[in-house]
Amino acid sequence: MVGEAQSGIEAIFFTVQLNRCTVKPDEQNTDEEWSVIREAQRAAAKKIKNLYVVPSIDGALCDDIHNTSYFNITLGERIAKIALAKLYGRDSACETPNLVTAKKTDKYHAELTFEHVYGTIFLPNADATELSFTIHDENGKKEITGCQTFPNEYPIAHHNPSSLN
Repeated sequence: MVGEAQSGIEAIFFTVQLNRCTVKPDEQNTDEEWSVIREAQRAAAKKIKNLYVVPSIDGALCDDIHNTSYFNITLGERIAKIALAKLYGRDSACETPNLVTAKKTDKYHAELTFEHVYGTIFLPNADATELSFTIHDENGKKEITGCQTFPNEYPIAHHNPSSLN
């Protein structure tokens, strides 16, 4: 088993989920590629025993990709809180948001439901073209024209009718 020492004690891993990338699409890669890595990190923590991931997508950046030193302190606190929760059974609100359901509510709308979201999900950009997520279905990527979030409820994504088949 990964992380198992000769003494039979299993290693425990805490890691930080990749933050967002704010480089403009015409300059370099977009946050969409980074979201693939964030999703892989989230999925790995669901599959690998004793691997825990804390979110960072809501953190301050000092440039297009790097956390500020102040936010790194916040990340250290989140890791400490998740360690206390997982190792000692204490309450924690630091787990990575996990998509539970995604369903179409009508021809032009989808409803996304997350667990481990306290208050509302963080969307750093009001502009629908710069959201930190994308929506795909069996026909491919859908253009998002707007999004709303509601405290303790669902983020609602609105699709451009011309992008739906």
